[in-house]
Amino acid sequence: MVSVHYFQYCLEGMGVFRADGREHEIGKGQAFLFSVPSDTSYWLPEGAHWERLFVAFRGETATVLVRSLLEEHGPVFDLPVDSEPIQILLEICEKAMEREKPSGFRAASQLYRFLMSLCERFLTTEKDYPAPISDAMRFLEIEYANPNLQVEDLARSASLSKSYFGRCFQRYTGQTPALALRNRRMQAARDMLIYTHLPMKQIALLVGYRDYRTFHRCCLFLSGKTPGQIRRGT
Repeated sequence: MVSVHYFQYCLEGMGVFRADGREHEIGKGQAFLFSVPSDTSYWLPEGAHWERLFVAFRGETATVLVRSLLEEHGPVFDLPVDSEPIQILLEICEKAMEREKPSGFRAASQLYRFLMSLCERFLTTEKDYPAPISDAMRFLEIEYANPNLQVEDLARSASLSKSYFGRCFQRYTGQTPALALRNRRMQAARDMLIYTHLPMKQIALLVGYRDYRTFHRCCLFLSGKTPGQIRRGT
């Protein structure tokens, strides 16, 4: 069964969320994250009111990120309304209320930005990785611009089978090896777009993309912006 993940944020009032047999009072500025199916429930206490935002999502990448958040941080989050994750969530909800239906690709991009913002805020950024994962990350840092680089090469640098390496990498980094490679390429591309005058097609080649259309799609998915929008700062 494919898991569906839900994030709910309290704007006003108070509700109750139960996870793994423990009840949490969720007040203004707090949120909770859970997956279905799971041993969770939430409700409005008698006489209380609850104004909240929520978003639902699914998919392999979302499942990996949600699992990392739940395992490392837990299901309840304290987030001021002006924090980046909630500002992205408000943007998503406002567009939905305006009946502005984004394309499937753009909707996935918006949700990815939201999840990555949560991860950047709540997941540990400096970890004591096992030696094989550290070896693979160093190899990725050196070779990310190689258009021939594959997950198999990262696994080989860690001296692990591809399947076992993929599981270990997700466990310790919160993302798949393929996603880590795309993120590193996009980080380099963003710096070049902002701080150089190189043609965008040349930047795509320099960070490991032979095909500009693939680079354009990845840029839009990972950042919510086209290469041109990143360059213009719009």
